[in-house]
Amino acid sequence: MITYKNILYATTKIISENFSCDVIVENQEGTFKDECFYVSITPTSSTASTRTTNQKQLIISVKYFSEDSINHYDVANKLEVLFGRNIMVKDRVLNVSSVEPNFISDEVGDMLDFLIYITYHEKINVKISHIENNGDAYLDKDYDENIDI
Repeated sequence: MITYKNILYATTKIISENFSCDVIVENQEGTFKDECFYVSITPTSSTASTRTTNQKQLIISVKYFSEDSINHYDVANKLEVLFGRNIMVKDRVLNVSSVEPNFISDEVGDMLDFLIYITYHEKINVKISHIENNGDAYLDKDYDENIDI
């Protein structure tokens, strides 16, 4: 099973290997004085796809802070190359549905918010407790998820 933490780790590893600034994953308030990335994941849905698989969707937000706002365009281009097709997470390759660079200016300063949209399927193990004569199956309340896809 791939966890959100696994996806977060894989994303921050790619950024750390390709940029020479800090990558932050913990929520920190205030303004950033030095160039850095802030990475977070927002799960958007998990729906039944088949009897044994769920389709999961999430958004990875990669925020880039720098006093050099012109550099945001170069960083957006590089992130698009790095995350344009897929992300390797553990022993799986997750396809990237789309990416969206957002250049934001406010009273605090300029920021790049690079959004990565991912949709993937995950197999679940379902324990069937009993089957009625009419063919309806009733599932146990507890089930285990794994990634035997």
